Amino acid sequence: TFANPSNCSEYYSCISLRSGWLQKSFMCTNDMMYNEQKDACEDPCIYQFVCQQEGRYPDLLNKQNYFECYMLGGVLQQLRYSCPESYRWDIVSPGVGQCVEDHGDKDSNYAFGQCDIPDNLCPGP
Repeated sequence: TFANPSNCSEYYSCISLRSGWLQKSFMCTNDMMYNEQKDACEDPCIYQFVCQQEGRYPDLLNKQNYFECYMLGGVLQQLRYSCPESYRWDIVSPGVGQCVEDHGDKDSNYAFGQCDIPDNLCPGP
């Protein structure tokens, strides 16, 4: 079962038949998107990031983006950055990462890794 990368509310399942394979299409409801890791429709907004400590962390809704968390005046702040086009954020260790070339591979760190999720889909923190 896999999500349609052009519309992650749609997903496909392939069913084995005697004469070959049948691809069946399904739709998530209520602004849900198909999470390939959990094999279920989910609200992608539950993955909104909130800084817990200083460092750089992936944006789990978009593998091209990452957050920088830093202290300013005793308050933890966060900024969101984007890697250049054709690059994605790669986690080196917790709070540490770098932009690397995106070869289109699936990444288990991202629930909706193959999806193009609009930046304005979820209300801000």
